[in-house]
Amino acid sequence: MYRVDHDYVLALAQGARALGARQFILVSSVGAGGPGFYLRTKGATERDIMALGFTRVDLIRPGMLLGNRAKARPSEKFGQRLAAGLAPLMVGRLSHYGVISAETVAGAIVRLTGQAGDGCRTYFNPEITRIARP
Repeated sequence: MYRVDHDYVLALAQGARALGARQFILVSSVGAGGPGFYLRTKGATERDIMALGFTRVDLIRPGMLLGNRAKARPSEKFGQRLAAGLAPLMVGRLSHYGVISAETVAGAIVRLTGQAGDGCRTYFNPEITRIARP
């Protein structure tokens, strides 16, 4: 998992930077850098991408992604349904951990591509949803 979520992503970013890319948009995870292998991996990927010297880095940190998968994952589907049912209770900072559709995340990526400005910006579910709206 580390090779896929860190090493391959970093190699892609290094290649893009070498070819002159000024912006990098990374889909990470809410809680990146936190406890556990998955979150530590996401945090390491964010850190290493930011160190590459892009003019702008957009870190998209969605909660649980909703959407269809090519391969059935029954336990994940159950978790998605449960999380969607709890969504109305996820207010304030808890909204960062709620569900969000993969389609909404993709829409935010499209809208952020080519945006002006320097530095690193981090987006959570509420901002991702706002940005994705036409």
